[in-house]
Amino acid sequence: MAQERGGEYTDTSTGLRFPDKLSRLRYERVMDFGNSELGYCVIYREPEALGQICVYDLGYKDVPPGVDSAAFKAALKAAEDGMLASISQPPYQHAELFANGTPSIGGGGKMAKAEARFFSSELPVEGQAPIRNTHLILMTSGLGKFVKLIYTMRNAQSPDFAQETKQIVEDFVRFNGPLMKKFLVETKE
Repeated sequence: MAQERGGEYTDTSTGLRFPDKLSRLRYERVMDFGNSELGYCVIYREPEALGQICVYDLGYKDVPPGVDSAAFKAALKAAEDGMLASISQPPYQHAELFANGTPSIGGGGKMAKAEARFFSSELPVEGQAPIRNTHLILMTSGLGKFVKLIYTMRNAQSPDFAQETKQIVEDFVRFNGPLMKKFLVETKE
């Protein structure tokens, strides 16, 4: 199912490839949950940020591409709940969901959509101002799986966070090339 080579990872079941670098994040490792329903996460890191791209199916067979299926909506709700639970646990505090959206890209009657959820939290530091964290879940489905980017950046300014997120997604899409067409759905024009 998996192949790791020189800082790159390939999922042999879907064909998805994970480069050694996404924007400024460096490949660290693959966390395989040992269960096809839970899948795996490819972890990327740099001193002030952490990214994870997770691929899984939660036991749903052949998840349709896009964000409109009942399976996708259930998986997105579970991801939101999981994020809030994890950033509400000590040492974190003041966790909240503060924005959401449905970014899309496409043309020629086809479009790839994702759901985005933005969260914030604080990490207390003795004798200093707390570290503010911005967290993102960007999730879609394709290739019969859910694909979720979880990105956390410390003390992020909105333009920096938006630019970093955009670059991570662009790097991943570019690295996977034509395979990304499997995430497109017909649009109603």
